[in-house]
Amino acid sequence: MLALKQIYGFRQGRVAARRYAKEQAALRNRLSKGFQKKLDTVFNKAVRVVAQQVKDSEDPSYSSITRMIGSELDSVLKAQVRKTFDAVYSYNNDKYKKIAQKADGFDFGRSDRFESSVNQYFKGRQPMFSQISRSYGERILDEVSELRAADNNLDQIARSLTKTFQPINRKRAAVIARTETHGAQSFANDEYHRQVSDSFGVRMVKQWVSTADARTRRSHGLMNGETAQMDEDFFMPNGSRMSYAGDPRGGAANVVNCRCVILYIDSDDEIEDGAIADNIDDAQENSDGLKVDEKGRPVGLSQDEFDRMYEGQNMEKLGKLSHSQMGKRFRDSMDGTWSEDGWVPFRSERVYSGRKSSQYGKISSGLKPTSSTTPSFNTGVAQLREVHKEIDQLADSFGIPRTRGFIASRGDSIANMGDGVMGWSKKWVAHFGMRKKGVASSWKKGDAARDRPFNAISYFEDRMDQMRTVAYHEFGHQIHQLYGLNKGKGTYRMPTVESRIRGQRVTGGPSRYSQSNSKEWFAENFAMWAMRREDLVDSDFIELIEDLLEGASG
Repeated sequence: MLALKQIYGFRQGRVAARRYAKEQAALRNRLSKGFQKKLDTVFNKAVRVVAQQVKDSEDPSYSSITRMIGSELDSVLKAQVRKTFDAVYSYNNDKYKKIAQKADGFDFGRSDRFESSVNQYFKGRQPMFSQISRSYGERILDEVSELRAADNNLDQIARSLTKTFQPINRKRAAVIARTETHGAQSFANDEYHRQVSDSFGVRMVKQWVSTADARTRRSHGLMNGETAQMDEDFFMPNGSRMSYAGDPRGGAANVVNCRCVILYIDSDDEIEDGAIADNIDDAQENSDGLKVDEKGRPVGLSQDEFDRMYEGQNMEKLGKLSHSQMGKRFRDSMDGTWSEDGWVPFRSERVYSGRKSSQYGKISSGLKPTSSTTPSFNTGVAQLREVHKEIDQLADSFGIPRTRGFIASRGDSIANMGDGVMGWSKKWVAHFGMRKKGVASSWKKGDAARDRPFNAISYFEDRMDQMRTVAYHEFGHQIHQLYGLNKGKGTYRMPTVESRIRGQRVTGGPSRYSQSNSKEWFAENFAMWAMRREDLVDSDFIELIEDLLEGASG
């Protein structure tokens, strides 16, 4: 066994708890997505089998249905547990490389206990899945009995079963996928760190990190920051004991839909626990495959997710493809709902930073990667393609035209907006494509206003988050100028949003720049709202944006 001093304890230095929670949530979302689809398939198959038996004038057998469901659930669960353990162990191996390099012979690779840990978790969850099989089989057959009692014929019963259970199956699969993936992920993390502790004599502590949003259980919010030794339990507010988040000993009240994570640290590590945006585990996908929360806000890729998605690809080729796809997206938008005819109500008065009509429906050649552009610029253009989808979603949420073009802009500004065309500085596109992380501002409401960062991007360390914050800010100008014009509300000279906020104090907001004027106050607050950092948004803006959303849907 290595001496403790040989591996420098388990020191990680400054540990960002919220960043860790965000990474774990992203991993959980990625793992649960495929799992949910497989569970949905299992449930739908059971319904189809029963429906076919009914149509064939057979009496569905409870035992055969529950055996079929149970067998397939076991198979899906076992594959998911292994996949989750593999992902968790790989994540931790990569995370702790720097610690391992400080001590010869220190290896975080998979231990002999990996297989036994997988089997241990799987066996512990089999009884729960057996119960699901039994209760689901009973529910299907009860529905058949009720439909027969209502004098439905066989075809009607079969069709009704499918129609009734499809939405039920989707919801059931979503809850199970989230809960089971979270449980397996938490168990695997705990097992991994126990193995490190046992194998290398590492003394570490574990800290509870709850998700910082309104959907978090009050009891779990109270647990945030609580610590325990590796061989100790967390004592929950309801009196139960849990070794880790998702531990079934906590009961359904502490486990179902839980999103908390456990941070494993050295007792001397410095923990930062600033708020982050809600990760929206159950957000629905739009036609672009983009997650969208209940307020119509996009949930875009993080920088790490983007890098994993495009790892090993030639970034010049990816950048060129992204440029081409954005051009097609602009053209499709101009040929669709927001064609030139559709824009007529929005362009009766050309007084708002008008662009040339030749810039409509395209991305300028100045933003196209070439053999001479830098890798960071090429990466930045590829990122811009993802952000383009997000601002299209915001346009749809607020019922205004989608942005009609991107151009390469000059000057010192990062980006600008005019007549539905967004300008981007090539220098800043390259900046956002660099694989570096900054230090996010920790300013919060209640701190001295003079200490606020200059602009909203200072709250984000990922370059991709910084890029989307800029895009959201500029798109905020488009909402400010165009909202309601196609419904006869306001004019270019006095937009309906401006008429609402004109003369209002603009001292509240996330940045010093938001104090410039009413337009920048709206754009900066909108950027943070769209990034789901409502903890930093002016309360007056929250009321305004809710009214705009309601008006867009009405």
